[in-house]
Amino acid sequence: MASHEPTRQRTIETAEALPSRSTWLAAGTTAGLTWAAFFPLDWGFVAWIAPVPILLLVRQSLRPSHLYRALYTCSFLGFLASLQWMRLGDNWMIPAWICLSLYLAAYLPVQVAACRVAHHRLRVPLGVIVPAAFVAGEYARAHLLTGLAWYFLGHSQHRFVELIQISDLVGAYGVTAIVMLVATAITVSVPTAWLARLAITEQSMTPAHLPSAATSRAGWMSGPGPRTTMAAIVLVALAVSYGIWRR
Repeated sequence: MASHEPTRQRTIETAEALPSRSTWLAAGTTAGLTWAAFFPLDWGFVAWIAPVPILLLVRQSLRPSHLYRALYTCSFLGFLASLQWMRLGDNWMIPAWICLSLYLAAYLPVQVAACRVAHHRLRVPLGVIVPAAFVAGEYARAHLLTGLAWYFLGHSQHRFVELIQISDLVGAYGVTAIVMLVATAITVSVPTAWLARLAITEQSMTPAHLPSAATSRAGWMSGPGPRTTMAAIVLVALAVSYGIWRR
């Protein structure tokens, strides 16, 4: 019995460590992809999938370990990279660059916390709360402490001219809402079995308890997946159609 104790302890430690590593990986991936969506790479297309890793964490009913610490740290590093041009004017701008990045990084944990509370406690669908929470965060960022209306997710779509024509009705916030809705549709479409392989699912869910592929597909069809996906397709189609008409 004693010979099995070290093996069992290593198994427990590995199971507890996986969600932590996955949390940091998800937060870092979102921060990196969001940075890539803006200058200097300006890969606007990655903005549609950039939020997916952290939304997979929002989707879990149990809070992943180190969630908010990882979100804040990775968001800070992402803003530090995006705003690094601030330091080029004068050395005195370096403290301002760092302080601004520290401030802006606080928004992502708050947005994720709002999504988790609304979804898991109040039963608000992800397709509703995620776009609303991220648009609200951008609106607050544009007005609090004199405001900083830069690096909104909708700004990354400046090359998608037909899509952004809706800005004359709903501003950049409307573009952000559509991008976040598409990212949410992707998130809710990811099978639970895939999350388990990525160690993003709940710790209590062992391989023996994971649903089969057929069960996952059936659960997706009966869950919010089809509704969110259909809403995303319809809204993108309407926005692009409006943009073509306006041009």
